[in-house]
Amino acid sequence: MGIQSADDAAIDTELYRVYRDLNSPDAEHFGPEAFGYPTEMVPRELWAEAIRAYMADPNYIKSVAPKTAARIRAAVNANPHLAPIIQFNAGGVPFGIPAPPDAGGSSHPVRPGEVI
Repeated sequence: MGIQSADDAAIDTELYRVYRDLNSPDAEHFGPEAFGYPTEMVPRELWAEAIRAYMADPNYIKSVAPKTAARIRAAVNANPHLAPIIQFNAGGVPFGIPAPPDAGGSSHPVRPGEVI
């Protein structure tokens, strides 16, 4: 299943809502067309912004666009090239609860703007 195969009206509405929230929250109707994207590129831009939103704030997209979040999870988690790098979860650890010391990962703290 590819994420661009969606022509579901509910997901389309969610995609436009996420796009508007991220790019022009005061506008009633706003999409990539306002930035001059050609019609054939609009779906890709909508999905790109939804994925960006998911990576930046998973709780936001799960609450505002749950069907879109589920579609992204299904596509990314099933992709053998992406799944080892990116993991989108339906639940997750509640905000503010630290991982146990033996959870793995780097002992080097990442600072804002630092490339690792």
